[in-house]
Amino acid sequence: MVSITPLSTADVAFDADGVYVWSILLAAERAMTEETPNSQLKTLLVGVRVVGHFLSEFWKARGSLLIGGSKPYHKQIKSCEALPSSTASRQELVACYEKISAFGIHYQKHLMRVFRSLPKTSQHPSRPSLDSLMADTVVQNVDRSKPNVKRPALARDGFKCVVSGLIDLSSYEAFPTAFPPYVVTCNTQCCHILSESAHSDEKTDYAWAAMEMLKMFDFDFRSLLGSGANTLHNVFEEINGQPNTYNVVAARPSFWTMIQRPRQRVTFTVDPDFAAECDAQEVTPELPSRGLLAIRAAVSRVAPMSGAAEQYEIITRGRETSTVMALDGGSAEFLKVLIEISVAA
Repeated sequence: MVSITPLSTADVAFDADGVYVWSILLAAERAMTEETPNSQLKTLLVGVRVVGHFLSEFWKARGSLLIGGSKPYHKQIKSCEALPSSTASRQELVACYEKISAFGIHYQKHLMRVFRSLPKTSQHPSRPSLDSLMADTVVQNVDRSKPNVKRPALARDGFKCVVSGLIDLSSYEAFPTAFPPYVVTCNTQCCHILSESAHSDEKTDYAWAAMEMLKMFDFDFRSLLGSGANTLHNVFEEINGQPNTYNVVAARPSFWTMIQRPRQRVTFTVDPDFAAECDAQEVTPELPSRGLLAIRAAVSRVAPMSGAAEQYEIITRGRETSTVMALDGGSAEFLKVLIEISVAA
């Protein structure tokens, strides 16, 4: 499990421009640590660390996976105008660094949210045969207005879970003779790389703000919203030099104690029968977007390293247990962040 990591302990070999920007972030981290020593949520400090850890992640991914390294991100950090002069007062320094915090909080509220999945269990209806189901799902994949992406995803993946390798239970129950005897099955779920709420609420401020952030990495953000959300392109840490091969990283060690041991490395491929059906219908099958998976992996690492994940847990617990306000105003920060999260949820 990833723990909170101060920027000062990170070991990243930036180029000259990156070193300059990083020095600003280190100074901002020191200032925000001193400004809020007794804060439980550490909102300003978490904001700075969100910015810093994203900078580190984007730099490491430079030149690959459609991510333009950290150069576009440098420009956004500098646009905060958080470049205090050597003669600035303490108050002026803090005011400048608070702009960086606000930038990080913006990412925390928007970019992190669209990558937060709330998968829903979905079942596909029975068909006369597995072959006709395969053909039907190819047609469905062309019709991008249909909301049920699980069926084409299952067909593409050979009607099995890509992480465990086990056969989908509902598929087996519908077509038992299509599978070898004594196969091991499991219930499967289809998850979007981008949160489904980002698609259904595409006109909300948070969704558009997140999409504008993705434009920085040359993504066609309009294709990720609305009907484009239901393509197989949008449905792990990639291994260098091995396209579509990923290490499975678990948030909790207990994940690896499951009775059917999950795979620690998976390769996304198109099932040969599905590929043949796509070829017959002149349709190009799609694998999950490597670029979006890379950004999602970055978000998954930045959230705990920056303290954003812990902050969210504190707020969630506080919302469930707090019934009164502190007389000394100590509840102000908690209530401010709680309101922001409630509005964004």
